[in-house]
Amino acid sequence: MRTRHWFAGALLVLPMAAAAPQVHAQDGPPVLPEIVGSSVFLHYHPDLRHRRDGMLAMERGANDMALRHFVRAAEFSDKPSQAFLADMHWHGTGVPRDRALAYAWMDLAAERGYPLFVAYRERYWHALDADERARVQDVGAPLYARYGDAVARPRMEHMLRKGRMDFTGSRVGVVPFGLEVLVPSPTGGWMRIPEDWAYQERFWHADEYFEWQDEIHDRMPQGVVEIGPIAPGDDGGPR
Repeated sequence: MRTRHWFAGALLVLPMAAAAPQVHAQDGPPVLPEIVGSSVFLHYHPDLRHRRDGMLAMERGANDMALRHFVRAAEFSDKPSQAFLADMHWHGTGVPRDRALAYAWMDLAAERGYPLFVAYRERYWHALDADERARVQDVGAPLYARYGDAVARPRMEHMLRKGRMDFTGSRVGVVPFGLEVLVPSPTGGWMRIPEDWAYQERFWHADEYFEWQDEIHDRMPQGVVEIGPIAPGDDGGPR
């Protein structure tokens, strides 16, 4: 099945995609791809790492591998990966088609009220038949028990705490250099970055990290999240 590039593109309006050199928070330093794309950073952000690897696998047509990465990201409360899993189950991409399970994944992705995922959750629901709706509770309860924020966020918080200790402790490839740090350059060697750019609280403190994600989703262009009614013959899923 062909990859739905526009759907993947919409899900990239997220911390990793926002990490361009020109992006500055209104109240903080910029988010540089050299930081958030580094192996060191991604080691302590398994939500972003597995989402990235899942998308790369999907682009290669390695759907089984994509599924595994998205599931791993979902374990660390990554809502876009949960939405990807919903999309895969809705269309039967690499898995047996199961629209009730797809709805349950999208309901989980919409747990924080992100507009794109809420819109798709409602679109999915209206496309389900009575039998599929009757299955939603049964298939959804185990997902929430393992991947809901109540249990998945603490896993991510644990990794961020480890990152604060190790990443900022100069033991894994980030070297303090006065008021700067040295990070691996994408072209080889090292590059100097101001210390406060690498040690931003939104990178390493759970409350600020999840607030950062919320802000990025809230900035998603309205044209992306306005999804029209289901046309005759439409099964409700993204194209």
